[in-house]
Amino acid sequence: MGEAWRTDLEREGESVHTIDRLLRRSHAQLVEAPVLLLACLTLEGSHRWPDEGRRFAERDMFVQSLGAALQNLLLAAGEAGLAGYLKGAPLFSADAVRSALDLPADWEPTFLVLLGYPDKSAELPPRAAIEIDRFLLQR
Repeated sequence: MGEAWRTDLEREGESVHTIDRLLRRSHAQLVEAPVLLLACLTLEGSHRWPDEGRRFAERDMFVQSLGAALQNLLLAAGEAGLAGYLKGAPLFSADAVRSALDLPADWEPTFLVLLGYPDKSAELPPRAAIEIDRFLLQR
């Protein structure tokens, strides 16, 4: 994934300094995560609409369902005392991921889920209370 990203950034004219900084940060996130889950999208079982618009909409529904499932996974992980987040990096280097992991051709690497136990010594910044009425109601 890193090499694919490097190639993209070089093509876009990013500086060597910026590329190295971005790649180091991303690499550290991946190798330091105790658990990495790769979520792949497959359109197996999708409806084969005759027009392009509905085919795109069908694919979007599959992506939305995958995102919702992963959010539920992160919520469940939080309840179990874990911390985690999603990275969409595989979207930008699907061929490299597919090749490295020998994935089936119809599996689209879509998200990485990084999971682990939070650092108990880290202090989170205080958050302002949410006024629920203002949050839920549009005025």
